[in-house]
Amino acid sequence: MSADHATRGSATDQALAATLATTNPEATIRPRALDSTISADAVDITLPDEVARKASGELEPFAQRLALGTTLGEGGMAVVRVATQRSLGREVAVKMMRPDATDDASPRMLREAWITGALEHPNIVPVHDLGTDEQGRPMLVLKRIEGRPWSELIRECGLEWNLQTFVHVCNAIAFAHSRRIVHRDLKPANIMIGGFGEVYVLDWGIAVSLVDDGSGRLPLAKDCTELAGTLAYMAPEMLGNAPLDERTDTYLLGAILFEIATGKPPHLCKTIETTIGSIRATPPVLADDVPAELAAIVRRALAKASGDRYASADDLHAAVSGFLEHRGSAALAHEAGEQVNELERHLATDRSDASAHRVRTYQLFGQSRFGFQAALRAWPDNPAAREGLDRALTAMASYELDLGDARAASVLIAEITSPPAALTERLAVVERGAADREKRLARFEADADVNTSGVIRTCFLVLCGLVWCALPFVAGAFPALEVGHGMSILATSAMVGGIVAFGWVTRGAMLQTAVNRGIFLTALLGVALHGLVEAVAWAIGLDMVLTHMISVGLWAGCTGIAAVFLDRAMLLPTLCFLGTIAAIALRPATHLMAMSASCVVLFGVVFYIYRMQLHGRTIGGLADKLRPR
Repeated sequence: MSADHATRGSATDQALAATLATTNPEATIRPRALDSTISADAVDITLPDEVARKASGELEPFAQRLALGTTLGEGGMAVVRVATQRSLGREVAVKMMRPDATDDASPRMLREAWITGALEHPNIVPVHDLGTDEQGRPMLVLKRIEGRPWSELIRECGLEWNLQTFVHVCNAIAFAHSRRIVHRDLKPANIMIGGFGEVYVLDWGIAVSLVDDGSGRLPLAKDCTELAGTLAYMAPEMLGNAPLDERTDTYLLGAILFEIATGKPPHLCKTIETTIGSIRATPPVLADDVPAELAAIVRRALAKASGDRYASADDLHAAVSGFLEHRGSAALAHEAGEQVNELERHLATDRSDASAHRVRTYQLFGQSRFGFQAALRAWPDNPAAREGLDRALTAMASYELDLGDARAASVLIAEITSPPAALTERLAVVERGAADREKRLARFEADADVNTSGVIRTCFLVLCGLVWCALPFVAGAFPALEVGHGMSILATSAMVGGIVAFGWVTRGAMLQTAVNRGIFLTALLGVALHGLVEAVAWAIGLDMVLTHMISVGLWAGCTGIAAVFLDRAMLLPTLCFLGTIAAIALRPATHLMAMSASCVVLFGVVFYIYRMQLHGRTIGGLADKLRPR
C-alpha cells in the first residue's frame, strides 16, 4: 500500500469516526432515506418517498378493527403494542408510528411491511395486515410473538442450543436471498425466540433488494450509499467501500456465530476509531478454547474479502450443521487426547518395574486408540481424531522399538498417516538386528535339531559302542592274547583312525548339527585321551590294571560333569565307572570285563537320552535343580 493511499484511508476513517462519534456500536444505524424502485415518471412525482406516501393514502383505515393494549416495545420512530383483532378474536402485535415521529417514518414503515410481507417463511415473523390509524399513518399488524430477544438468551444458553437457533436463522436468510433480499442488520437483538423455541428474524427495516422486482416498492442495494447497519457486527463493505450482496449477510451471520463462540460481538470496541479499525481488519481473533472446526467456520464467514466467505447462507448452514453432527466425535477425540497425554507422560516415567509399566502402557494405549477410532467412525474426516491416533501410534511404536520388538512396531507404524522419518529409521535398525538374531536362532535351532542326520548318528554310536565295549571284553575273554600297553595303544590308534575316517566320509551329515558334532568330537577325544593315558602309563612303567583304573576314573569324571551340566541320566554310568574302580581294586583280574560292562552301561544311557530327545524329552542336568523357581 502506498503512503498516499494509507493517508487517504486514515483520513476517511477519521471523518467516519467523527460522524459516528455518538453512535452506540450495538444500535442500528438507519439511513435517512431508502429510495423505492418506482420511477418518478411512473407516478408523476419528484421525490421517491412520495411513492410511499401515496401508497399510504390508498391503505384501508382499520383502527376500529383493533383493540389496542399494552406497549410491547418502542423504537426511534415506532411503537409496538399488543392488540386484539376483533374479527378473529386473536391477539396480534401492531407496529404503529410514535406521536412524535418525523415525516419520513411512514415511508420507512411501509417499506418494511412490503419486504416482510414478501417473505413468507416459518422463521420470519408473519405480516397479517397493513392499514392506517385514525391520523392516516401506517399500522402494521404482525403475529404476536411471546418470547424474548435472542440477545437476552445467547449468554445464558449453551453452545449447542445457540447453534441450533443459528441454523434456523440461516434458513430464514437463505429464503430471503432466494428472493434476492439482503437484511443488512442481522444480530441477536433482531432475532426473537418464542416460548416454544420458535425462531423469528425481525426488523427488515433497512433490507434492500438486489434486483428490481417490478413492483416499485423495494429499495435497490445499488442505490443505497448511506451508512446503515450495526457497527458491532458490520461487514467491511458496509462502511461504503464495496457493493453489497448476499455475502454481506453471510458476514453478519458469521458475526453472530462469533458472539456465540466468544460471548461478545466481533467489533465491540471502546472507541469508534478502534471499532472502525476492527471492521476493516477482519477477521477478529478467536480464543484458544473455541473448537477448531467452529473457529474455522467463523473465520471463513468473517473473511474480509467477500469472495473468501461462504457463498450462501445455505453453505454456512451446512457447515454449522456439520459441526453439530461432529460434536460427539469431537468429544470422543478430546477424551482420547487426554489419554494420549497421560500415555506420553507414563512412557517418560521409570520403567524399573517392567511388567507393571507394560500393563499400564497397554491400558492407556488401548483406551486412547479405541476413543480415536470411535471418533473417526462417527466423523471420518475428524482432524483431531486422526492427529491424536497418529500420536498414540507413534508413542507406542517408539515404545515397542525401545523393547526391540520390530514386528509390533512395524504394524503400528503402518497405521500412521505420515510416519516420522526418525521412527522409520529406528525401525530399520531394529529390524536388521532382529533379522540377525533370527538368523542366529535359526542356525542354533538347526544345530540342536536331533532329527537331522539321525540315521548317520545312530550308525556312528552303534559302531563306537560295539568297538569300545568289544575290545576290553575280547581281551578279558581271551587271556592268552596277553594284551599289553603296546597292543592297547595300537587298538586305540586304530579306533581313532576309524572315527576320523567315518567323520570324513560322512562330514556332510555327521558334522551338520551341534548334536552330531558334539558326539563325534566327544568320541574322538575320549578315545584319544584313553590312548594318551596308555602311552604315559607305559612310559612311566605302570601296569595295565593301574592304567585302566586311571582311565576308568577319568571316564567317571567326564560322565559326572555331563550329569551335572548336560543330562542327569549320565549319573548312572558315573556310578558304574566308580563301581568299576572298586571292582578292579578288589579283583584286578576282572579289570577288562568290568571296563566292558561299564562301557555297555554308558552307551546304553547315551542311546536312552538320544531316543528320549526324539520324543521331546527335555535335557536337563543336576545343576538345573538349583535354578530359582
